[in-house]
Amino acid sequence: MEWYFILTIVVFIAVSGIWALYGRGRASLSVRKKPVLKRRFRTRACRTCAARIEYELNQTAIRKVYERLERYFDTSRPYLEGRKLTVEEVSKILYTNKAYLAKAIRLYSGLNFCQYVNRHKIDYAVEAFKKNPQMRITELAQMSGFNSVTSFNISFRAFKNMSPGDWCRQCRNELMFRKTETAD
Repeated sequence: MEWYFILTIVVFIAVSGIWALYGRGRASLSVRKKPVLKRRFRTRACRTCAARIEYELNQTAIRKVYERLERYFDTSRPYLEGRKLTVEEVSKILYTNKAYLAKAIRLYSGLNFCQYVNRHKIDYAVEAFKKNPQMRITELAQMSGFNSVTSFNISFRAFKNMSPGDWCRQCRNELMFRKTETAD
């Protein structure tokens, strides 16, 4: 009788040990861990609430990245240096991730990074021309950070829906008309 009792205990220990090693261990390895927010909240309504909170926190972070980018472009004007500006450079300067930066630009301006930089260059060219309407288009392109007049023309057409030459003539005519009105 004793040997039967001892054998039962040994078999029980062996089976529970095997189950502990193989049964539970494999099951826990194969089950994918759920995100922290979904684990914390049990009901479906709470999970959607948590997802909404996470989304809103993400959106505010992206908005702040975009605001920092706008301040940086307005104060430093890195696009005027004449060299190719990259997302990596700007993200390092702003201490952010380049994916976050690209997402912020796309979300709040509807443009990609190159288009965003070119839009700032074109806006600068427009302001510079309004201050000095006697400037040539080549001077304007160089001053606003474009390496060639061709890329300036393409970008200008994309944002202003007209060629730079036509826009400059129209702007000169408007300025002349305003001068004659104020003289009378």
